Order: sequence, then C-alpha cells, then structure tokens
Amino acid sequence: MERLKRQASFGLPEKKSADNRAASLIRKLLGATFVELGAYHGSRDADGKPVLCNTLTGYGAVGEALVYAFAQDGSDRDGAVSAVSAEKIVSIINRSSSESAPLIGFFDSCGAQLYDGMAALSGYGKIMHAVARKRGHGPMLAVITGSCTGGLAVIAEMFDVVIAVHDAKFYVNPTYIARDALKEQGISAPELGTASAAAMRGEISLLCKDADDAVSSVSRLLSFIAYPEGETSDSFERMTDKAVQLFAAPGYDSHELIKDVCDNGDYFESQPGYANELLTAFGRICGDTVAIVASNPSHHQGLLSERAARKAANFINFANTLEIPVVTLVDTEGFDTTAHTELERTASHMASLAYAYASTSNTHITVVTGRAYGTASVILGSRALGADICLAVENADMSILDPDTVVQFIYGDEIDSSSDPAGERQKRVDEWKRVHAGTVEAAMYGDIDDVIAPAELRARIAAAVKECR
Repeated sequence: MERLKRQASFGLPEKKSADNRAASLIRKLLGATFVELGAYHGSRDADGKPVLCNTLTGYGAVGEALVYAFAQDGSDRDGAVSAVSAEKIVSIINRSSSESAPLIGFFDSCGAQLYDGMAALSGYGKIMHAVARKRGHGPMLAVITGSCTGGLAVIAEMFDVVIAVHDAKFYVNPTYIARDALKEQGISAPELGTASAAAMRGEISLLCKDADDAVSSVSRLLSFIAYPEGETSDSFERMTDKAVQLFAAPGYDSHELIKDVCDNGDYFESQPGYANELLTAFGRICGDTVAIVASNPSHHQGLLSERAARKAANFINFANTLEIPVVTLVDTEGFDTTAHTELERTASHMASLAYAYASTSNTHITVVTGRAYGTASVILGSRALGADICLAVENADMSILDPDTVVQFIYGDEIDSSSDPAGERQKRVDEWKRVHAGTVEAAMYGDIDDVIAPAELRARIAAAVKECR
C-alpha cells in the first residue's frame, strides 16, 4: 500500500493488472507465480495525462515450466492495438524466444488503434516478424477469448495452436463485406465471422465453452508438450487388449485405439471434429510424449482427404519444432474421391504432407494397423519417406492398390468373359492377396521391420521411442 501511495505521488496511475479481464486470464493460468513486465508502459493523452497500455505482459510457471504470456484487455478501449501495446507484445515474444519457452497469447481486440495511424499498422508487422522468428524456439499458443479480427487474426494463425471460446469473433474482412460477397453467389453464411465457423475451416485447433475452459485446455496441452520426457504410473508391459478387438471389426473408431495405446488412456486431440478421417493427438507412451497421427476407419473409411493432409502436415511440423516423436497408425484404402477433395488442390496438400514426413528431423515410427493401399500409404510416414521404425500388425493388408481394383485392371477382360465372373473375381483377389499383398512382400523388401501381435502395439511403440531418443 505504501508503495502505491509513492507511485501516485509521482503521477503514476494504478497498474492495469490490479483488476481487469486480461489480468484475470493470466492469473488463472500462472497463478501467484505471475511476474508482470512493463507494468507502467503507456503514453499520454491529449490532456497530458498518463494512459497505461491495455495489454498485459509477463511470465510465470505452469507446473514446472517457465511460460511467457500477453493478454489484451478487451474492456479497455476495446483492446485496440497501439504502437505501445505492439512494442510490449514484441518484447515478450522475444523474451520467450531467447529462453525457448512457451508463449501464450490471449487475443481480445477490435483491431488497430486508428489514432496511432501507421505506427499501429507497423506494430502489426513487427509482431508478425517476432512470431515468425520464434518458430522453433518454444511452442506458441493463441487463445481467442473475445474479438480477433483483421491483422490480429493473421497473427493468431501464425501461432502453432489456436484455441478459441466458441462465441469469439474471428475474421480478416468485416463480416458484412464477406456476407455481401457470398450473397451475390447465393451462399448463406449465418456463422460467418465466428470462431465456430473458423473451426469448420480448420483454422482453430480447439473450441472451448468459455474462457475458464480455454485456460484449462492450455494447461492440459502444456502438460504434454512442455515436458516431453516424463514418468508414468501405467505399466510398461501393459498389453493393448482393446486393439485386438478393434482390429477384428472393420470401421473401428481410432479414438479408442489411441486411448488404448496412451498412458492411462489420456491424450489431447488437436482439431477434433475437423477432417476426422485422420486424427491428430498428443499423448504419452511409457512416459514419453508422442505426436500421434492415426487413420480413422470409422469416418469416411479412413480415406485420406486434402483437409486431413493439411491438418496432419501442420501437426507434424509443430511436433518437429518440439522434437517430439511422431507415431503414425495407418489404416486406409487410399485417397478420398469426393467432389470436395477433387476441387481443393488435392495434389498440393498431399505434397505438403509428404514433405512434412520426409523433411522433418524428429523420430518417426509407423505402424500399419490395417489396410495400406496405394500412394496414400506411402505418404503416411512410410519407410520410403524416411521413417525410423516401421511395423505392421498381424493380418495387415499392404498392396500397391486395393486388391479388387488391381484384379479388375489386370484380369478384367478374363473375368468378364468367364462363365462365373463373381467366382473368378474372388479367385483372382484371393490369389493377389496371397502373393502380392499382406505383409510378407513389404517385409521382404525392407518396407517394414517386423510383424507384431496387436496386443503388443503399445509395448513395441514404446520400445521404438526409447531406442530412437
């Protein structure tokens, strides 16, 4: 109290961290460990009175991890970004980068402060530059709790993970402009400009019911990625009995498979509900954090779509910056063939996924858990793309194409002219599977290292992670 009186005697206003929305969010995350930086950073108004910045910055601890954070206060001048607030954000980003520590950004702003003119606009560019330079020096998590529009939406998308409250505003162009443009094309967009709509486009990693839920999700994600190597109460020798049941039923849900493989069934899914034919999640296997990419036969038969490829490529690149091993579970018949995929630059997105697998330096462990057909199976972390360990479960089916397609292509005329086309087709398919499919040929040519029992899945992945660390 005496210190505050002295500050007032020097003309300093009360600190912004005393009681506002931004302070509440940061303190929920960092608690009593929060140390504010630049508490009195601000400017003077037209009357010469000091006005403090509406962005809070500082550092603290989440568990045992050093974490840096900034939070925009949407209740103060709508959180408008001024030259001063941009300077504070850039400073905290650079501090986190020098320590290779996590950075959490709470976004709640209407945009740039118009009276600051080009200085505020330049501030956007400086923040973008700082974010780009931080890549690879600690994870960046954006949390959208209110408005995140215009240039700020671009900045948030530069972060590794974007978490948003479901009713937050998120857009680049004002919604009335976009609505008018869509209306001219006869397209209705009732949710345009919302975080929910952005999640449907794959721009949001996780939607939360409120700010408290978002903060809890940040803490939970950090528990996986801030401590890549840890301990576990789960047995190293636990068998994946659930996997045995799952593989026996076509169209199984890979959420259950991931749960069975991870320590105590605990994992953090990224982009749940988006491109569910391929799941992405962080989990621990025998104490070590792994980034899991899993085909999901329960959704579109696990066919690889352009959306799934984009989702997985971003996830793999993020895991690479954290040096977290990638575990890929493959069960797909090939590429998605819906009209949407055909119209959405499929080759470009598949190329990005192939490049992510081939160019990243973190450990890659791939397990074929079911079908592995065609080029899609090559793109999903194959030995040819540089996987360190490649396994296949018993009864996995690996083939250059779907056996039915291969047989029709090679023996189509012979089958059609047969007295029993259905019987002849099945005979050729069985013969193809026996000679050219399965796991024998892949093992013979070195594309897989071993064939394992489904119950051994977790133990064998764990051993591979330990061996490659």
